[in-house]
Amino acid sequence: MKYFEAKGTDYELGFQVGAFFKAELEKMAGRAETLLRENEKTAKYVSMAKEKLSAEYPAILDEVYGRADGAGVDRDVMLLLLSPDIMELEGGCTTVILKKPDGNFLFSHNEDDKGYSVENTAIIKYTRPDGSWFAGYTYAGKLLGSTTGFNSFGLVMSSNSIYPQSTNTGFLSRYLMQRDLMNAKDAGDMLARLARMKVVRPFSMNVIDTKSGFAFNAEKDLEKIYVTPIGERYARANHFKTGPYAPLPHGFLGNSIFRDWKASQGLFRLDAESAGLKDLQDILDYEGPDYHETIRYSTYKYDPATTNVTVCNFSFDQAAGTVNYRDYLGRSERTWKLSEF
Repeated sequence: MKYFEAKGTDYELGFQVGAFFKAELEKMAGRAETLLRENEKTAKYVSMAKEKLSAEYPAILDEVYGRADGAGVDRDVMLLLLSPDIMELEGGCTTVILKKPDGNFLFSHNEDDKGYSVENTAIIKYTRPDGSWFAGYTYAGKLLGSTTGFNSFGLVMSSNSIYPQSTNTGFLSRYLMQRDLMNAKDAGDMLARLARMKVVRPFSMNVIDTKSGFAFNAEKDLEKIYVTPIGERYARANHFKTGPYAPLPHGFLGNSIFRDWKASQGLFRLDAESAGLKDLQDILDYEGPDYHETIRYSTYKYDPATTNVTVCNFSFDQAAGTVNYRDYLGRSERTWKLSEF
């Protein structure tokens, strides 16, 4: 698993990551370039996105342009490339959270997607001029914040897609908007940022504020948010669990209902006093008899290039002060002390 640290302004951060992923971004740009040239809907989206970002989220636009320039890719093409929900590309993920009796959290998240490889993924840390930082697992075709992340303000987070879903291409891609969430300084700031944004497709955020001890899940619909405070145990897959759309028939949701149920079942069997991080990781390691009854999609069984697989696992142990990444693509594992990250 590669690790890369970028430092500087939003544009400089984007430029450095663009240069880091240059070869991969050049390969990815072809489809976005064709869509931008041949599809009126995508061209209209890019024009709208530039205007809205410039007016409301200029720092994100600076970073997008930086990544384009660093990779040597047209800026409009990069903006579309970094909006994969416009190009109909989505993944699915599973999260489990346990709060120990002493108030410390255990957190584990499987990141599932296709087309990821050792070459186009990395753990990336952004360090700003004021010394604050944020980090997470990053795919070359998405901004930081779209998978898992943690920052110097004590927030730990993961994201889940939500299906089925309405769409509004007059709003901004969630993959752009989630970059803004990485700047949050506490749970309240995170909720305010979620409430403010309007997105093309719904998504869910699992957030632990380690300084206040408050954790929550927020289902972000196109405009509204539905917030669930997390008590002792919480499991999450890829469908609305609150909001006006819940519950939905199983047939609409692939295996999201199964993963949510199986993860919840494993979580609620744990003794909160004695459970450790490995117990949560073991829940997310479950492989059933077929693809639709599995939590972790093995890269040994399924081809990551063409099939939705579990590309990595991110776990957090608050008492130990550590974050852990298991890279299922590169067959490696790495643990960091947050105090030394």
